[in-house]
Amino acid sequence: MTVAIMRLRVNPEYGPDLETAFRRRARALEDAEGLLSLEFLRGEGGEEYLLITRWESRQALEEWSGGEVLREVGEGESPPGIFQEAPSLTIYEVVFGGEREG
Repeated sequence: MTVAIMRLRVNPEYGPDLETAFRRRARALEDAEGLLSLEFLRGEGGEEYLLITRWESRQALEEWSGGEVLREVGEGESPPGIFQEAPSLTIYEVVFGGEREG
C-alpha cells in the first residue's frame, strides 16, 4: 500500500475556500482506480492542512496523477496569495499496520 501526504500551509482567511475546492476534488477522486481512502485534515490553527490518500500501489497513484501528483495544486481554483509556502508531497510505502482487531 502507498500513502501520499500533501502538506498545505495557507493564510487563514483562505481556509474555507481551500476546503471547498478540495471537497470538489475529492468527489472527482471517488472513482479513481486503486484509491483506498482519502482524508483532508485541518490543523488546530487553521493554517495547515494535510491531504492523506491511501492507494493499492504506487503505480495506481501514478496512473491516476499522470506521474505529476502536485501538478494542479496552486493552479486554477487557487487565488493568488492563498499559500504561505509551496505545498509539499511525501509518498510512503506501508511497512506494516492495519486494522485493529477486537
